Amino acid sequence: MATPGTLPSLNSQCIYRALKMARLLNCHVSEWSRFDRKHYFYGDMPAGYQITQNHHPIAKNGNFGFWVFDEHLDVPYWKEVKILQLQLEQDSGKTIHLPSTSSEGGEGPKSLIDYNRAGCALIEIVTSPCFETAIEAIRFVQTLRLLIIHHNLSNGELHKGHLRVDANVSLERDTVPVEK
Repeated sequence: MATPGTLPSLNSQCIYRALKMARLLNCHVSEWSRFDRKHYFYGDMPAGYQITQNHHPIAKNGNFGFWVFDEHLDVPYWKEVKILQLQLEQDSGKTIHLPSTSSEGGEGPKSLIDYNRAGCALIEIVTSPCFETAIEAIRFVQTLRLLIIHHNLSNGELHKGHLRVDANVSLERDTVPVEK
């Protein structure tokens, strides 16, 4: 965690797991990759930067297929997701926002930060913007989680932070940008 005069060291188990995940997602493994510092200030990033492979990832250009099914669907269908890149990076801390404890002049809202996972390695998987329904996104995460657990890459326990999902929602309709 940003100790002056120290350099990060590469964990061989992280590389092994990232390469295994890349193969499972049919990714092209890069001949070389590089770590960069992404500088930004946020309360749960104590160093003021994150070590990431955002620009030169360990793997890219993969695909992952899974069945989409739901009680509201008449027929299940197969969905292919393009994996843009798979990268290693440092995890940040966990911010917990608590509401106000009293409406009558008591304490206002608080934010707590748990640094227990800060600096730990993680694998980030970036997909193309291809999910058309919420159920597709749900089935993708469920199937990916089962794959990760089956191949002993992680325990996949969402409530413990072993697997997290960041969703970005496009406001475009039929590839026409929404007017400002």
